[in-house]
Amino acid sequence: MKIIGIVCFLIGILPTLYIDISRLILFFQGGYTNTFNLNVHDFVEVIANFFNFSIFAFIIGFSNNKRIANTIFFSTIIYKVLMMSSGGRGESIVFLVGLFIVWENMVYQLTGKQIIYLILLGYFGLVLLNFIANARNISTFSLNEIINVFVYSLTNNQIAMALSEFGSTFSTACFTVASNPGPTFGLNYILPIILVLPNIGGFNANVVNQMIYTNHIKTFNQPIGGSYIGELFYSFHWGGFLFAFILGLLLGFIYYGMVVSRKNKQYFLYLLFAYITPLLFFWIRGYFGAIYREYIWHCGFAILLIVFFKFLSQKYKKGELKWLK
Repeated sequence: MKIIGIVCFLIGILPTLYIDISRLILFFQGGYTNTFNLNVHDFVEVIANFFNFSIFAFIIGFSNNKRIANTIFFSTIIYKVLMMSSGGRGESIVFLVGLFIVWENMVYQLTGKQIIYLILLGYFGLVLLNFIANARNISTFSLNEIINVFVYSLTNNQIAMALSEFGSTFSTACFTVASNPGPTFGLNYILPIILVLPNIGGFNANVVNQMIYTNHIKTFNQPIGGSYIGELFYSFHWGGFLFAFILGLLLGFIYYGMVVSRKNKQYFLYLLFAYITPLLFFWIRGYFGAIYREYIWHCGFAILLIVFFKFLSQKYKKGELKWLK
């Protein structure tokens, strides 16, 4: 697990730093909307996200060394929070939630009392997230204006403000139903697997267009994102609730796989189950097809590494390579 983490970290760290620092620069130059002017190919982002995969591998690999595992965990939190200052929160939040699940499972099992403290700490986390959301609209980054935004974020009802941000996701589902599109019968879930291949020459551009189903509904001039409920309706109309049941079974299978693989100390299998959790979390307000590329590239590469090192181990007749654990 450790060597997998090291290799993936080396692959992903430079493009990650380039993307994150570029977003910060664009944010300070022109605000949150300016960060969308960052022109990075999707394939580069997939390579950059090997960094995220490496952190999962490190936490699992160093689970027997709590000091190192905790250092990696909390350092990652600090880095992600700092990068969220550019205004983008969604991907970082779901990544940290998924990482927390792994950390709590493998490194530090929380007691009931600690969970209560964590809930209180989570409230201040909402303050920070709401501050980031409000700071995105700052026109001039003067100290006085930043302080005013922070006080405003601190004194408002944090839960109400957090719930109010779900409005765009609800709007997507409502707009999809109102548009009454012709059902695709699951093609928008199946076809995007082609996106695993790099979009050289734009050969799969049409698949991307089909995956982003909000391009094909009436949005009433409102900027909206994805919604897994809206996507279910777009694909199956009112029969979508049956496939939501299938989704529940899938989530149950993933969690069961995490429990069993951890119990049996099959840590690589645990990594494969655990890494899909943040991708599924982000699907709630995204598109299912976006999961394929990230998961298959990262986990597929890790599987190839395992096969390669086992081949070396057998070839040189040194038995199991201890440093793979």
